Amino acid sequence: MSSIRERVVSLTQELVRRSKPSGYDDGGQALLAERLAALGFTCETVKLEHCDNLLALRGDGSEYFAFSGHTDVVPAGAGWSVDPFQGVVVGDRLIGRGVADMKGSVAAWIVALEDFIAANPDTRLPVALLIAGDEELLSKGTPALLEQLIANNKEIRWCLVGEPSARVSLGDCIRVGRRGSLSAKVRIVGVQGHVAYPHLARNPIHAAARIIQRLTTFDFDEGLPAGASSPGDDGWPASSLQCSEIKAGMDGAGNVIPGEANIRFNIRFRSPLTREWLRERLAPLLTDPEARVEVEWSGGSKPYDSKSGALRQAVLDVLARMGVAPSVARDGGTSDGRFVAEYGAEVVELGPCNETIHKVDEGLAISELTQLVGVYYEILGELAARWR
Repeated sequence: MSSIRERVVSLTQELVRRSKPSGYDDGGQALLAERLAALGFTCETVKLEHCDNLLALRGDGSEYFAFSGHTDVVPAGAGWSVDPFQGVVVGDRLIGRGVADMKGSVAAWIVALEDFIAANPDTRLPVALLIAGDEELLSKGTPALLEQLIANNKEIRWCLVGEPSARVSLGDCIRVGRRGSLSAKVRIVGVQGHVAYPHLARNPIHAAARIIQRLTTFDFDEGLPAGASSPGDDGWPASSLQCSEIKAGMDGAGNVIPGEANIRFNIRFRSPLTREWLRERLAPLLTDPEARVEVEWSGGSKPYDSKSGALRQAVLDVLARMGVAPSVARDGGTSDGRFVAEYGAEVVELGPCNETIHKVDEGLAISELTQLVGVYYEILGELAARWR
């Protein structure tokens, strides 16, 4: 049999090659279903209008330990040193779009399962895989997979999410929660005019500047409920607002006050804040006496904070045997872990380094990818021993 290194590299390469430039999967899920069926998994494709999603189950009962991942990627962009959709080995690195986020984790999970089931063919640990096809794009796949699971009268007790969680080296950080996200587009309508006659116009750029100043100095923690933790407590980073776009003006017309300006911003907010609370508190800041302001809210993922239990302890025990004491964090972007946690499952996010995700020449050290197989294998063993 090929070595773990060869198997995990080969499978990761195949998954990288089975991606469309748009980001969607192009045969990767079919390959995973084939590998899992050989291990005794029952595989089902949950089709959405825009993508396929894979649900795989092995074992009896109503509860499962699940691995949550995705096969879609962000578009590659320009400037790569290699073909981004080939999975090229350069020295000790495997480079390709999705290697770190998160085809490498999915491949490591499959190889770990193959070895674990070969060594423990009669294991009583029921395992589910929730492999979404649109996590980077619409994030409708994992909710659809969970709905299908519930329709079959099954649920998730523990869930390991393979998102790239490490900061410098494998295992140095695990995530047990994430901040929520809320976005807005703001249209600020003034009155167009000549810059020499400002009294005959109303400048929407100046109104936009005043609004941005109020938004970026807003204190998110001022109105928190009594007893709520402070930023930094329990791994929660502070809530933050970032303006991501501002558009105004007429090209080539430096002597014209424009008629409108447009800005976009995004808020990443920690628990216990809510989207409704944010919209209500920010509404007075999104006004101006010299312009008409129109606000369109969008997005709206909730923050999640997973309970601590047997899964987290199992992960910590495995990492401790490696000599690693990870930080337990709730930072970073959103992940599909929020959907699983909403159904009451304990969730831990553990994957490889995130240094190159979404970047040109995304990749991982092959030694890290190989080590990840061993970590997942050991976690399977820990959970099998704890399953009741």
